[in-house]
Amino acid sequence: LGPTVHTMLAQVERPGVTLISQTEAAALGCRLSLFGLTVLSAAVSAMTRALEAMASGGHPSTGVLCDFGELKALVGFDALDAWEEEHQACPAVGQDGAAE
Repeated sequence: LGPTVHTMLAQVERPGVTLISQTEAAALGCRLSLFGLTVLSAAVSAMTRALEAMASGGHPSTGVLCDFGELKALVGFDALDAWEEEHQACPAVGQDGAAE
């Protein structure tokens, strides 16, 4: 491969397979190493545990949940709150389409 061709490594977790670390991938000449299923697998596992707790009448433990402020920032609620604050001066509109 020429000097302008970038090599990418995409790995999939499965039983009995050891993944190549980012350092090892770089040593092999890879400029990018993808671990997309790692994040998806972790998310699905966490959601499953939370749903199981809720299905049995409980609630996921605090240590498993994101801090609410962190969650708001991650999903963009802070930006939405700022937008709503900026546009709060707009008149409310009733069901008939007229300003209230």
